[in-house]
Amino acid sequence: MSQTHKQKIAALLAVTLILCDLMSGSPAHLQARQKNNQTEWSEEPTPEPTEEPTAEPTEEPEPTVTPQPAETPKPVKKYELVSPHAKYYKGGMKGIHYRRVKGKKVYHLYSYTTDSVKLVMSQASVFEVYGGTSKKEVKKKLVTVSSSGVVKCKTKNKKIYTLLKATSKVTGKSCYIYIYFNEKIKSKSGSKIKLWEKKKATVSFNYDIFLEIC
Repeated sequence: MSQTHKQKIAALLAVTLILCDLMSGSPAHLQARQKNNQTEWSEEPTPEPTEEPTAEPTEEPEPTVTPQPAETPKPVKKYELVSPHAKYYKGGMKGIHYRRVKGKKVYHLYSYTTDSVKLVMSQASVFEVYGGTSKKEVKKKLVTVSSSGVVKCKTKNKKIYTLLKATSKVTGKSCYIYIYFNEKIKSKSGSKIKLWEKKKATVSFNYDIFLEIC
């Protein structure tokens, strides 16, 4: 076999090997070279990054609340009858025989049977007719008192004695009010008016008085 023929056969074999390598994937010589490169140039394992400790959130101190001084309670007003004409003393309840109050101070008021009396207390109150000349007279309700403290008489020609009780809605305390209702003296003629010693009365006339100077 000639030299030229041998060269052609060698070249054909080389081409065939290259084609086989290409068909099978990466060439064998390239795979070997990659292995050599990996062994020669193997990279050192990079250390995993160490996590830095997270700083714990600092708790803010709660603001201290300064205790406020307790409000001093307002003093409660004295429970009393507000009237410049009222007298306040023990006893002296003339004409009161039914449920007479003993050993307690009582307010005293004087009025006429034709007039009404307005009771004004220092605190909100409830009112009631407590006593009188007799139990029968009280039951007849000859004297009445409203929820606002207005006292009235139903009879006009007879003097009446009454004892009222006022109770505070705030403190529950009670006060007693004695009222003497006297009848008014009325006359169309001045000649029919009679006055006695130590008798006090208001005289009214329904005609003009003329004075003649001599």
